[in-house]
Amino acid sequence: MSNRIVNKTILDELWEELQMLKVIKYAEEKGMKKGKIEGKIEEKKKVKRKGRSKLPKTPYPWVWMMILL
Repeated sequence: MSNRIVNKTILDELWEELQMLKVIKYAEEKGMKKGKIEGKIEEKKKVKRKGRSKLPKTPYPWVWMMILL
């Protein structure tokens, strides 16, 4: 009975919609990763502009040197 209601064209259209959702989700994830990377770069630039005296106090100052390089 259901074979008569759902034909190949309807299934193809549904399949295309599902694929588009996957593409959109993938693009969103890539954009989030790129945004995080760009945010980190901007933050490093801000810290360098303000000077190294603004860095948080840590018992291991070499850690911040490695992060900034």
